[in-house]
Amino acid sequence: MNSPRIPHSLIALAFALLLAGMAWAGTQDIVHMDDGRVLHGQIIKETDNAIVFDYLNPDLGISVTMTLPKSKILRVERDVETGETSTTPGQPSGDDDRDEASGSAGTSGDEASTPSGQVTSFYSIPLHGDVGTDITHTIYDDIIDEINTLRPDVVIYEIDSGKSISHDMLSWWMGQQVSDEGNWWESDPTDRQEHIFYLVSEMEKIVLMFQHKVPSNVRQVVWMKNATGPAAILAMSWEEMYMHPDASFGTLGQLWAGTLFEDADVRKKMQGASFGAVKALTQFGRHDDAFVMGLLDPTLPLSFSCRGREAIWYNHSLGDIPVSATQQESFGDEFTNRRDPRSGLPVGLEFSARPCEEFLISDGTAETLQDLAMLMGYREYKVEETEALIGVAEYREKWRAMLKRAYEAFEDYQKYMSRGTLSDLQKAKTALTRIIGMVRTNASVAMRVRTLTGADLTQLEIMLENLKAQIRQMARGGGGGGGAGGGGRGGGGGPQRP
Repeated sequence: MNSPRIPHSLIALAFALLLAGMAWAGTQDIVHMDDGRVLHGQIIKETDNAIVFDYLNPDLGISVTMTLPKSKILRVERDVETGETSTTPGQPSGDDDRDEASGSAGTSGDEASTPSGQVTSFYSIPLHGDVGTDITHTIYDDIIDEINTLRPDVVIYEIDSGKSISHDMLSWWMGQQVSDEGNWWESDPTDRQEHIFYLVSEMEKIVLMFQHKVPSNVRQVVWMKNATGPAAILAMSWEEMYMHPDASFGTLGQLWAGTLFEDADVRKKMQGASFGAVKALTQFGRHDDAFVMGLLDPTLPLSFSCRGREAIWYNHSLGDIPVSATQQESFGDEFTNRRDPRSGLPVGLEFSARPCEEFLISDGTAETLQDLAMLMGYREYKVEETEALIGVAEYREKWRAMLKRAYEAFEDYQKYMSRGTLSDLQKAKTALTRIIGMVRTNASVAMRVRTLTGADLTQLEIMLENLKAQIRQMARGGGGGGGAGGGGRGGGGGPQRP
């Protein structure tokens, strides 16, 4: 059961009382971060891997409760008299130190610094929905051009795949189609292989586009609102990663489930190729291969140890924290082993925000963009709003509206084909021509139409040529030819709604 959310007003009141108590007591805790920040406030909780810290930015008048990974902390000063000034090697004392404590952009590290008098600029890119349709490399070319023109200080990849990927998209990745007899899912090994390679290829294109084409002096940060399934791979493809408090991360075993061929040699080759490509992408984020494999393959054990500020993962249960045991003892439903509700196959580990911080998977948790800015060390910022960003945000609605029209056209096609008169076949040809036009126009529509009908562009064009031949034959007084206009595996059962 989720605990009730405490109103922000009560949190603010409690924090004000805490600060008043600190002032009366005349002491504070000071945390020195490895990015140059010096945070003044009060430690309210400490675990083996993290410190929960109440911090008030005096310039902005905003209170924030931060979870600070110990891997990012250089040192901690406890119960320091409020009149004392703390210094750390290479940092100024006095007023300059107080600027850094407030989250000012003028930190000693290059990442969180901007020229004096300038406000830090954020360029936030939405990566929302299903990988391969909503999130596709074809829609980000203008974004890359704008980044190179505007040169923002920070690019934020805002990943939100939803709590789970859509039903029919998962089936497409796993090479499944709806049979004529009803909603019984049948696996096709050939399609499954093609789908997995398409999915991995699409993620490679997206990641390499941003990693290679965004200027190297632009800070790149992932902010996960949800990253489950293939979206988790995108999240792990950048080194700096933050989470929303309600976010979920993981269930990469969906890819593993798509490699379960009966032939052991084929299964081994498929897993080697797809897993190898995924590990190559996550190397951009400097993630441990054992951790990545533990997410990809639900049959592998996974355990965790911490050496200083470094997280170490193992594909056995002998680490300091056996992960499967921890889920019940420490985190409850914040950390689970998921199964696909339809097939019953395990689809892997899924983490919420708190265990991601405890296991040093993420760099922190931020509910709002303002919280995120403070975690990154920025006191002031502006958000770029451009036509290209608006276009990407609107792409999901546009292509899905086009998909709905394609679905309606396919329903018309089936209806008129079933009647079989010359007039009806002419109407069926018109409907099929509309479908082909939309498939040619939009790659996301093309992929989803194949999911729904079993027919790609080539098969649809063959269906159209057969239908034209059937119409010509009937116009000359011949028979209809009995189903010559059909085609495409799965088409007879009718499409399934997105």
